[in-house]
Amino acid sequence: MATKHTNDCQCDTCQWASVEELVDAEIEADLRAPYRDDFPDFDPETMPHIPDGFEDVSFHNDICPHFVSDPLELEIWVDYLDKDKREFPDWPRFRVSPQRAGTEIEGESLETDNWEEVVAFVDRVRARKQENANG
Repeated sequence: MATKHTNDCQCDTCQWASVEELVDAEIEADLRAPYRDDFPDFDPETMPHIPDGFEDVSFHNDICPHFVSDPLELEIWVDYLDKDKREFPDWPRFRVSPQRAGTEIEGESLETDNWEEVVAFVDRVRARKQENANG
């Protein structure tokens, strides 16, 4: 006779299935980008590949998704490709600004519509930080 399993079943098979489901759900949640939760109308196909070392810190009260690297002391803002969806349609799509612990600080920044310029800017800052660290 087959065992009948219910939602509150405590058998080893169901307990392990629940743990596996929980782990799978946590992994899936980690893989989801927070910007997609806070900006559901932001087309993920238009999100460029964010450089390594940046964390998605997007918040729905911001004007667009943004990403922070504390080691580089940089913040990248990525606005909508569709200018009609932007809060400030005349502003460039990408902005990189210096930050420390979530607060904007003095330093070189970049505003552009060209993603390659953003990547080059980040690479320069990364190289400069590495050079300074090596003495």
